[in-house]
Amino acid sequence: MKVTALRAGFFGNSLHEAGQEFEVPAGTKGSWFVAMEEYKAPVKAKSKAEQATLSQAGKAENKTFLDVHGDKADLA
Repeated sequence: MKVTALRAGFFGNSLHEAGQEFEVPAGTKGSWFVAMEEYKAPVKAKSKAEQATLSQAGKAENKTFLDVHGDKADLA
């Protein structure tokens, strides 16, 4: 089974760094690695140029809850 290390750790006689992909026997579990099909890459933070200041955010177009969440909204 192919896994990705979430942080540094040992498996067998090898040290694996965060983000490294490696093979383990099927069904092997560890708190520091996750199966490739379950792995989600970390979300990269916006750069300073992409971030809105408070004064810019105040001028943005107003959106309703349904505009933002659409069909995923749970109104129950």
